[in-house]
Amino acid sequence: MTERQAPLTAACLRCGTELVPRKHGHVFCSSLCRHRGELGPDERTVADPDLVARLFDDGRDPDDRVRGDEWHPSPDSEFPELDAGDTLAQRRKWYRNLRREGLA
Repeated sequence: MTERQAPLTAACLRCGTELVPRKHGHVFCSSLCRHRGELGPDERTVADPDLVARLFDDGRDPDDRVRGDEWHPSPDSEFPELDAGDTLAQRRKWYRNLRREGLA
């Protein structure tokens, strides 16, 4: 009996998101990233997948306030006290908007 191997992953050439290529040469995570084109590795901003998973955890109430260790597009923000007032729903929307634009 043969063991099933984990699929090989690749990083999107636009945003750096890990993906499982559907076919040989598949290097973009979405058609939006493909149409926007490749970015150099130093130009990409890759969100920590664990922080994003925790942000979108179904067990959390969207009206709860974010914690200091939640996902933030600029972790070294000059205004952490202003961002601390965000709800999970607001931060999720912020992430989705940046992701749609290819910036997160």
